[in-house]
Amino acid sequence: MPTNIVEFCKFSTRRFFIGGSDARIIMGIDEAALVRLWQEKRGEAEPQDYSENLIVQLGVATEPLNRRWYERTTGASHQGRPELDSPSG
Repeated sequence: MPTNIVEFCKFSTRRFFIGGSDARIIMGIDEAALVRLWQEKRGEAEPQDYSENLIVQLGVATEPLNRRWYERTTGASHQGRPELDSPSG
């Protein structure tokens, strides 16, 4: 559960979009993980804590690079998408 306002904002908005970790679960074959994600998005289960997951932390650390690379290679921009402006968004 969030311990400060920044964590609360990340925690509460995460329910309303699909992040990279979510996409991996959706495209995967683990039915239990998919059901858990569905429950999390509906607010029926607490979200999993990925703060100690190396892959997730690498993604968080490289978000600015990933965003710039995506914009450069596709010509698309995330402008107007405030959830993508903050870390872990």
